[in-house]
Amino acid sequence: MEIDVSTIVGRPVATVWDFYAVHHVENHPRWDPDLELEKLSDGPIRLGTLYADSSRMGTFRGEVAELDPSSRVEFRETLRWPGGAKADARMDYVLEANHGGTVVHHVAQTELTGWMRLMRPVARLMVRSERKRTLRSLSRSFG
Repeated sequence: MEIDVSTIVGRPVATVWDFYAVHHVENHPRWDPDLELEKLSDGPIRLGTLYADSSRMGTFRGEVAELDPSSRVEFRETLRWPGGAKADARMDYVLEANHGGTVVHHVAQTELTGWMRLMRPVARLMVRSERKRTLRSLSRSFG
C-alpha cells in the first residue's frame, strides 16, 4: 500500500532540512512525541545510519536508505512479530522550495506479510492517518 501526502512549512528548505534530516533523532521528540526514536549508529545522519523506531505496533528496525543532502531522505524499516509476520516500510521525504517556505512531500509504502496481510484494510487507514499526523506535527513544530 502506498500513501502520498504533503505539507507546507513556512521556513526555508535549509532550515527544515537541518531540523528534520540532520538532527532527526535529537529533534524527533519535539515534533512527534508518540514515537520513540533511537539512533543505533555513531555520527551524524548519513546513508546507512541505523535506528530503532518504537511505536504502539512494536519496534521497527531501520536505516537511512537514500540521502540527497538538503533535499531528500528515504528511510526503510522492518517490523517483525512472532509467527513470521512482518511489515516492511519505506518512507521518502522530498523538500522543495516554495515562495520562501518548504513543501515537504512524503510517500510511504508498506508491505505486510504473513498473517498481517489480513490487516491491510485497517492498516491502510492507520498508516494514512499516521502519515498525515506526522506531517502536521512537523509543520506545527516550526510555529
